[in-house]
Amino acid sequence: MIVRQILYLIAITIFTLWYGFKVMIAAALGVKQRTGGVYDESCRRWCRHVLKWSGVDVHTKGLGNIPGDKPVVFVANHQSFFDILALGAVIPGTFRFVAKRELKKVPIMGGSLRAAGHIYIDRQKRQSAFGSYQKAAEIVKGGVSALIFGEGTRS
Repeated sequence: MIVRQILYLIAITIFTLWYGFKVMIAAALGVKQRTGGVYDESCRRWCRHVLKWSGVDVHTKGLGNIPGDKPVVFVANHQSFFDILALGAVIPGTFRFVAKRELKKVPIMGGSLRAAGHIYIDRQKRQSAFGSYQKAAEIVKGGVSALIFGEGTRS
């Protein structure tokens, strides 16, 4: 158990640095958002690498039920940090997280989330939270799926 926790901490640090800097450099260079591009693949690979190094296997069923020709809103429960990683690793196509505002303060991760176009939500300020959901709706209207954790935090 301790070994897995150590591997997780090493993985989250190494891969957040690697993919976070990659995304922030791409944004600084003006790389545009596109399906399968650096922003999508960095998120997906970050999730997959951290899961693998942590010894977590993800098994999915029903991915074929997700329409591939239009954006969707994914709403999930949030029991642990691995929920984020598991969903990020397997959701097909382009999507953006609606993430808690506190993640802005996490070095590298905060900047890379912002650079990739993920949406921050301030759960403490109701009006601001509705604004975040409006941004998510605009992203979906623009052809990108959104992932929201409905209850707002881990259960």
